Amino acid sequence: MVEDKVMAETVLTIIHELFSSLNENNSSEFKQVLMNTYVHLQKGGNESSLIDQLLSYVQTGDSKLTENQIEMISKLRKIEGIKN
Repeated sequence: MVEDKVMAETVLTIIHELFSSLNENNSSEFKQVLMNTYVHLQKGGNESSLIDQLLSYVQTGDSKLTENQIEMISKLRKIEGIKN
């Protein structure tokens, strides 16, 4: 249980960092998906489902990520891999 809470806090921290790193080059769709993910996680939404949606969008979408954002997405992928 403690591990789950730590993972959830880590995921929220990464999502918050991604949100803070948004810039004018990121696609508006990516910004919207990220904002929806962040808001729903804050409200206690299904973390795995929300993160899967975000990761799926990044994989298929034209999100125009910076190197730093790519690194953060990589961390999310690793965390989700640990959980599944």
